[in-house]
Amino acid sequence: MKAKTLSLTLLVLLTSSLLAALPINNVASQQGDFLLTVSPSRVTVDQEGIARYSIRVTSINGYSGRISLDVSGLEETATYSFQPAIIDLAADAEAYSVLVVVASSQSYYGTYPSTQYSYPYLSVAYTLEFSITATAPGVSKSTPARADILYGYRDTRLRLNLQPATILLSGNISTAQVENLILDVTAQSIPVLTSPTVTSFVPSFDITPEILDPPGGVTISFNPITAQIESKETLTFNGTLLMTPEFLEKAGTYRLAIGVNALVRGSTFGLTYSGFYRDITITKIVIVTIVVPPFFTVSAQPSIIDVFAGGQDQKMQITVSAVSRGLSQPITLTAEGIPQGVIANFESDTLIPVGRQPMTTNLVFNAPSTFISGVFPITIKATTLGVTKMANASIYLRPQGDYAIEVSQKTIALNTRGESRSVTLTITPLDGFRSRIDFSVTELPSGVRATISPSNVTIQSDAPVNVILTLISEQYADPGTYNVAVITSTGVATRTVNLNLLLRTGAAEIWPVVVLIGVVIGIASAIAFIAVPRGKHTHLIRD
Repeated sequence: MKAKTLSLTLLVLLTSSLLAALPINNVASQQGDFLLTVSPSRVTVDQEGIARYSIRVTSINGYSGRISLDVSGLEETATYSFQPAIIDLAADAEAYSVLVVVASSQSYYGTYPSTQYSYPYLSVAYTLEFSITATAPGVSKSTPARADILYGYRDTRLRLNLQPATILLSGNISTAQVENLILDVTAQSIPVLTSPTVTSFVPSFDITPEILDPPGGVTISFNPITAQIESKETLTFNGTLLMTPEFLEKAGTYRLAIGVNALVRGSTFGLTYSGFYRDITITKIVIVTIVVPPFFTVSAQPSIIDVFAGGQDQKMQITVSAVSRGLSQPITLTAEGIPQGVIANFESDTLIPVGRQPMTTNLVFNAPSTFISGVFPITIKATTLGVTKMANASIYLRPQGDYAIEVSQKTIALNTRGESRSVTLTITPLDGFRSRIDFSVTELPSGVRATISPSNVTIQSDAPVNVILTLISEQYADPGTYNVAVITSTGVATRTVNLNLLLRTGAAEIWPVVVLIGVVIGIASAIAFIAVPRGKHTHLIRD
């Protein structure tokens, strides 16, 4: 018994130790909450058989995530669809969808011969009651909705036509924007004539349009405010849609409901008149879609970056700042104007917005030592939801370090008979200098030409590089002393090395010797003249 107890104790201790050694994963819960609303909550299904609702999901306390929409409790005879059924809700923003319910409407018409008047019905046959649900991980919301199915007078309906149905905004979000809407409402109801002595009944409709549950910063006014039409008539309402900066700063696609309430009045019955036995109100909606593009900025720091040919990577910080609320879609970065051969990569070319927090990444540059120096303008582009913002910047491509130039001979003597002479230029890299250097010669006198071999060099190591400069004179060159300039260029910086050029007629290397010989002969003649005795004469005697 003691052995069993000891074994059980050891097992418990071992299990506890293993569990304690296991890592504990902390699962972060979703911050905030969201609110689900439907507008209108009750509509009328006429002979068209369609009911539409605007669904709005509002972020509370920074909630963000993907939300699925559905309907529960709807009768099997009706069908439904969402546009869209899945929405992405950004922190402190709103997201919209449209629910379409299709249900059949019934018509009935009867007459009573005993009184010789028609008795048409138009009333609510039954009401569909259902719930709209919004579900996200760990949270679910629901709200009730209704659809009144009309029963009675055949082909009584309203047709709504809104133009434009979709509004794509642009421009500055700091000032209010106004859009004009045209809403055409057409009423239809078939009049009935039962006998020559009975006046046919033509229903009239009192029409009143209004925006239902608009978001903050949105108002619509209609002219006329309300009006009456009869069957087969069309009435036009001119709407003025005002959107203030309060609304414009919230990026997204807004599907707003414009409701039309039509009061169909009843009438007094008699032997000579037919009509509805009571008033009834038809409520229908039309959806206006407002697309508010995201407003954000992009910047580069520094705007001019030094990139050293053959040197280490250089980083330019790219910052994207969201001005709009509700920006949740990824932002893609691209760079244009990068010189061919220069490597430029984003550390992250896709940025995910989190509220209005600035998003940063680096654009990393590297240039080979063979690249020619210069200043190159580039454009940084940030794109999301079809909107692109740009920032201009520049790459200052230049060599790092420095180099020294030595010339084997700074004075070159040539005759004018067509002679050539060469000197060596030695380029010594300093402090890790890597770049291409181009050579040229200026200030050559007439009749003298120069060649440099090679005409350019690419410094790829710390080893010195030699370049041969050759000067060639022609027979028509003018004698004299000249300054010749050798120019070295990296593309952004130049240096000048000055050489002395002596042009002489004849043999350029012999004339100093000839002069020297003449001087020696002159000196010898003078000495001989001095050595002859003065006052003595020698006579030649002839036989």
